[in-house]
Order: sequence, then structure tokens, then C-alpha cells
Amino acid sequence: WLIDAGIRDEHEQQNGAWLNTATGNLDPSPFTLYNMNSAIFAPGGGQTYMSYHKTAPSWTIGANYEITSNMSAYVRLNDGVIFPSFDDLRGDYPSGTPVEKVHNQEIGFKYQADWVYIDADAYHRLFYGVPYSFTSPQGTVQYLLYGANSKGVDLSTTFVPFKNFTIKLSGDYMNGHYTNTGL
Repeated sequence: WLIDAGIRDEHEQQNGAWLNTATGNLDPSPFTLYNMNSAIFAPGGGQTYMSYHKTAPSWTIGANYEITSNMSAYVRLNDGVIFPSFDDLRGDYPSGTPVEKVHNQEIGFKYQADWVYIDADAYHRLFYGVPYSFTSPQGTVQYLLYGANSKGVDLSTTFVPFKNFTIKLSGDYMNGHYTNTGL
């Protein structure tokens, strides 16, 4: 048996500013159907300041059982976080939005010999608090949070039937759907 675990407390701190913009047409021709109401630099428009500070934990625990010297089975559970990027924050990320979270469950099998390597696993992943924004036909921006639920299997194989010749095959089947969209 090989058992491993880890935990970390991650802190994200972002401070910055960006120039304010206005909207306008880039081509004054009334026959142009593109570049209408584009975001453009607004001279004298000032700056918008941003300060973002959040702390969230991530953890993992896994076990590997050696069946024989070239065959093993494994299992892993972990929770992770995704902090918003500067561009997310610049795009009016709603204040108080929770940190995105990912929960992963995985079970797998590995086999290795001189002529073959096989790694097959099945997984279940849950995503929470993923921000989404859209502009309504009336021009107002709406912010929502959603999640996702995916289950699948992965297969990675390498065959070496004779020296200096290798065949690699890999594949993934995933069944996923959005959850808690608020729509």
C-alpha cells in the first residue's frame, strides 16, 4: 500500500486598475454593420480600481495498492479551488462571488510489462460556483453561478510489439451536464 495526502491553504491577492472605456462606432459610415458600439478608450475617463483578497483550502488523499510488481489499482479524492483572474475581476466580477470549487473522485488500474503499458480510470467530477454573465436583449448584464457534473472513463495505452516500434492509443468518454444554472 502507498497512501498519500496533502492540504494547502491558498491565498489570492490582486490589486490593480484599468482605464475606463466608452462605447462608440469605429467606422463613421452609416452603412457599416460591424464595430458598432465597440469598447474604446475614453480620454479623461479616469480609472477603475480593484482589490481582491480571498483564502480557500485545497486537499487531496489517495491510495495505491500494488497487486503484483507490475500491476496496481488506485483511488483518489480531492477538492480544489479556482480563483478569478485579473480579466474576470476587470469584467465586473460580482463582489462576494464564492471561489469556484472542484470535487474529484477517481478510481483506476495500471499494468506495465516490456511490451505494454495500460492506465484505465473512471472519474466523477463536480464543479461549483462557476460564474457566468450574459447581456440581455435590453442591454443589461446579468451574472449567474452554475455548476457541472461529469462522469467518465479514460484509457491510455502504449504497445511495443518489437524494438523501435510503438503504438499509443488514448481515449476518453465523458457524460456531463450543467447544474444549478439559475435559468
